[in-house]
Amino acid sequence: MSKILEVLKKETLNLHKSVEKVSGVDQIIDYSITKDNYFNILNKNYLAYYVSENAINNYINYGNDISNWIKHDLNDNILYLEKKYILVLDNLNEAIGAKYVVEGSLLGGAFISKHLKDCSNLKDLKSQRFYSKSDKTRINRWLNFKEEIISKTFSHKEEKDIINGAVKTFNVFKNYYSIAL
Repeated sequence: MSKILEVLKKETLNLHKSVEKVSGVDQIIDYSITKDNYFNILNKNYLAYYVSENAINNYINYGNDISNWIKHDLNDNILYLEKKYILVLDNLNEAIGAKYVVEGSLLGGAFISKHLKDCSNLKDLKSQRFYSKSDKTRINRWLNFKEEIISKTFSHKEEKDIINGAVKTFNVFKNYYSIAL
């Protein structure tokens, strides 16, 4: 593993855990989720990913794939909530940190998807794009990201910026997950 990946994981571990605690996915993993709660989680994810992808796009041609997958999954259940939390990235290195969070959480979504089929209240969901099993495309996204940053050498300041971008992005996710719907 690249030094920067090790540093990112270490420096964001506690924040990552706190985001997971408020994400609501524990209800999927313990199979207690209701359909309303599921769509609330998707709505919060939509906002967090939409805001994050747009901020990354200011520095990297990244697109809005993930937020569009979530929007598709929401179908008619989308709540047009205010995008009250924004993500301001100050440079390319912060965008790399944000991309680390977004790409990593996409892999987490593949893990969570394994539990959807066992949630009795979600049996009639159509095929989901966001919480979907890990396929070659998703795995390649992460592997390409890893290769991209492993191939670079970062100064101490650049590493700090990357960590700062990841922290900012985790905080955006945490803020959206904490919204009561």
